[in-house]
Amino acid sequence: ENGGYTVEYYEQNEVRIDWEAVPEELETGAGWYRAVQEAYMQAIPEAYTQVPEEQLPRLTQMCRNHPAASLNEATAYIIEVLQSQTSYTLTPGRAPLNEDIVEYFLFDSHEGYCVHFASAATLMYRMFGFPARYASGYALQPADFVQQQDGSWAAEVTDESAHAWTEIFLEDYGWT
Repeated sequence: ENGGYTVEYYEQNEVRIDWEAVPEELETGAGWYRAVQEAYMQAIPEAYTQVPEEQLPRLTQMCRNHPAASLNEATAYIIEVLQSQTSYTLTPGRAPLNEDIVEYFLFDSHEGYCVHFASAATLMYRMFGFPARYASGYALQPADFVQQQDGSWAAEVTDESAHAWTEIFLEDYGWT
């Protein structure tokens, strides 16, 4: 009624596809959807692990010096780096001209906000060989929503709710 956006929320178990029991009314499109899904699954490893290493010499060297054999090892190392070497601020200042923002954040200023943290984590996951992507949008808490008269829920979203994060791809689950 106020011209806003509508978002539908589904639990993971509500969107899992049982390919052995596709409902008859969906069989026509199921083959096409499955082919698209398989092509996407084949493209993910290469498309979401690319990094311009020549533009990130210090980050490349740091990741090479600390190889991660598993996703858990990579995550632990990324968290350790971000927690021990950086701090959160909404006023990080500007990076010098022609300086990569992630390298400047991690090795020089050590200060940033969600954009800096998400960019650094995404690149690090990729350097360790784990598919990752940078995402941005709005982060809301359940308490931000108010139930409407029709039973739906609404929240007022402002720029203060803007956020950036890293998503990693987990096989048999998807982006998380």
